[in-house]
Amino acid sequence: MSLVTMYESSVRRKRDEISRLKTDRVKYVNIVSNCSKKILTATKQANSTKSSSTFKSRMNEIDRENKKKTEAEKKIAEYDKKIANKEKELLREEQRLSKAKDDKYKQIEHQRKLALDNLSL
Repeated sequence: MSLVTMYESSVRRKRDEISRLKTDRVKYVNIVSNCSKKILTATKQANSTKSSSTFKSRMNEIDRENKKKTEAEKKIAEYDKKIANKEKELLREEQRLSKAKDDKYKQIEHQRKLALDNLSL
């Protein structure tokens, strides 16, 4: 396996990992969105009710949804960190791939030049 092939597969693997992480991250973004909607709805219901038990129930629901939202936001932050690290690794691999391709090109050019020099002798 040549160096170029090895780096190409590594770059492809890193891109796949980043894509998977971004897809997983979306799940938590949706959770935050849903929790925000539920909190807003429960707040409106709590403010419009006259029953103390309904008010207490809505406040408990708001607390539960806030906890879920906080946990999801923590997961999003973790995924953002993982994605940033993978993107850094991807950049490094792309640089290595570029250098390996340049080296391969120079090697081929050198061999071509030697072959032309041998033909002209």
